[in-house]
Amino acid sequence: MATKTFDDFKLIQSIENVYNTISDPFLKNRYWFLTMKAYFYSSNQQKAITFFNKTEASVPKNVLYYRALSYVAGINHQQGKYSTSNYLYAQVFDKCPEMRVVTAYSFRPENDADWNKSLGMAKNNKEKAALWAIHGYYKDEVQAINKIYDLEPKSEHLNYLLTRLVNQQEQGINNSFEISTNDDQPSKKQTVAENKETNKSKIDVKAFDLVSKIATAGNTEKPYLWDIALGYLQTLKSDFAKADANFAKAEKTMPKTELANNQLRLLRFVNNMSKIDKLNSKNEKTILKDLNWLYKELPKQHVGDFRYDNASSWSKMYLATLYKEQKNYVMAEVFTSNSVYGYWGEGNSFYDVEKNLLGMKEFLSKQDKTEIEKIGAGIYNLNLNNINNFQAVKATYQNKIPEAIAFMKQTDTLQNAVFYGNPFNGSIKDCHDCDHAMPQKKKYSQIEFLTTINAMQDKLAKNEDVYTSSLLLGNAFYNITHFGNGRSFYEISIVGYGSSPYSFRDSMKKMITNCSLPKMYYQKALEAATTKEQKAKCVYMLAKCERNEYYNKKYNSVTNWWTADQDQINFLAWNSFKILKKDYSDTKYYQDVIAECGYFNTYINQ
Repeated sequence: MATKTFDDFKLIQSIENVYNTISDPFLKNRYWFLTMKAYFYSSNQQKAITFFNKTEASVPKNVLYYRALSYVAGINHQQGKYSTSNYLYAQVFDKCPEMRVVTAYSFRPENDADWNKSLGMAKNNKEKAALWAIHGYYKDEVQAINKIYDLEPKSEHLNYLLTRLVNQQEQGINNSFEISTNDDQPSKKQTVAENKETNKSKIDVKAFDLVSKIATAGNTEKPYLWDIALGYLQTLKSDFAKADANFAKAEKTMPKTELANNQLRLLRFVNNMSKIDKLNSKNEKTILKDLNWLYKELPKQHVGDFRYDNASSWSKMYLATLYKEQKNYVMAEVFTSNSVYGYWGEGNSFYDVEKNLLGMKEFLSKQDKTEIEKIGAGIYNLNLNNINNFQAVKATYQNKIPEAIAFMKQTDTLQNAVFYGNPFNGSIKDCHDCDHAMPQKKKYSQIEFLTTINAMQDKLAKNEDVYTSSLLLGNAFYNITHFGNGRSFYEISIVGYGSSPYSFRDSMKKMITNCSLPKMYYQKALEAATTKEQKAKCVYMLAKCERNEYYNKKYNSVTNWWTADQDQINFLAWNSFKILKKDYSDTKYYQDVIAECGYFNTYINQ
């Protein structure tokens, strides 16, 4: 959308007249800027340049002045005078830190000829340095640093260009300890040694040599910044002793502020951690204090501009990789889970291996942990309650209810989590939100759910109340599948979360979509049913299980719902549909199914 122009030149002239006549310096400065702004947004922008050139010598060089100068730069750009525009933007960039981001985005040499013309306009080395500074801000910081250093070694612009240089080097660093292969293959895991070699090769030689040259000369405005940067790059190149020396050198001249001290401490920690190729009791001691600082102390403090999250994540991945190489999979999990995945979606596959699960329980229960084990346990985002909860859920799906009850009782308050809907109800239509909204005489907690199942199974074992118990058991096991109203039973950190089965890892997807247990109990209920209404209900419930089995097989290989085959086939004439139509069309339940189940209604009207 085009910018609207302001064409009331009488009003603009009245503003200019106030500027010319008012004596108060504060108001005079603001009326000057208002005049500039009005001309800039008018249909005659050239008047803004004329006004600026006529008055700028008498105006204080504050933010308003440089905003006005950026207007002049913008008008020149619109007029195709790119060299002048870029030269003026460089002046704003140099003199007005508040506008550096804006001017850096506005600065755009069209070609080398324009750029060289802008350089030719510079009246002195300081202005040339400003041009190279803004040029380096968005393009080639190594070239810009070289040029500025030759022109003005103490230029303040060297400081932030150095940070950009270091950030650019970091872009190539692999902190994930993985190497992507292709879309069809999983990423390849790297050892610590392999990762170091990869990262060494990513450091640009020209950039490193430039930082080394300037740090050695020590003649910039802030030499300690160059010593610190060189030390960090040496860490990335595995020159740990040289990095130590440069950090020590920087410490002697840097300001004794909290931010500077924290930054130096963090980089020294990264250097010390990077020295470790295999963990042992001796080298662990070199990082323990800093690990506590990084994981426990800093998160509790207000550290302002100090950024340490990336270093924290990297250190956890580094430790996890070391532990994995030493086949200590429990400690590898302790540090991995805090650095690479939360528990939305796939959950935590570590616990699919029974040996891992038992090993973690033993570790978390251990009383005489080493210092680094205490640190790991302190940051691990799962506890024994979570693991027992997972075991209870898993045992439930295996129909090992006494075992599930025993685990659930060890989950502290988690066992008291309440189902949103009645897990023993069996609806014609699968709509968990509808079930949640229905009035409920009793709200079942998870432990009550399990003990009620256990009581019903005891009745079955005694051949008591077989139909009702079997039907309710079928409902209970159905409702804790993905298709039922009790998904909250399995939505825990280790299993995962998600509204679709595709959000879960394969082992959990299979567990939460398997309807073999409800199908077994619905079959028992059918065999024990004594009326046609009872039998009709059982047959329809079996049809729902058949439908779910169809979906499971059809979409088993689908990883994301949007990749599913759109064959427009939503249902089949399942065996139970046929039986319901053939044998129970005279029941009230049959009519209820027609009213609520569109698939069945379509089937019988074909």
